[in-house]
Amino acid sequence: MATHAPPPIAPVEIIHSVDVIPADDRGNHGESYNYLDYLFVGDGLTARARSYLDTIETVVLHGPARAPNGVERVVGTAFEEGVLAYLKLRYRRIERLNPAIRTGRPYDIVWQEGDGAA
Repeated sequence: MATHAPPPIAPVEIIHSVDVIPADDRGNHGESYNYLDYLFVGDGLTARARSYLDTIETVVLHGPARAPNGVERVVGTAFEEGVLAYLKLRYRRIERLNPAIRTGRPYDIVWQEGDGAA
């Protein structure tokens, strides 16, 4: 029996930003972060995703959580599957912040193109 991919859920907002941290007077180099931020809203949940343009093949997913200011991740929802379906159409790799960041792995791979998961 074939499984069907869930329909993609489009973001309600996409923002392109550049954050610039200037060099300081002690000689520390400045930095620049060029990125896309996505906001997804639906079914009483929100999710955010960010992709830095210097690593455009990867996006980091945050959430979903209860809207509007939820912190605790809600798992196993059709909303999350729809968000993932949208991101899979645009990125080769989807990551999520590792809650056990002290393991030395700041991100876990959620999906990667070619891993067999649709």
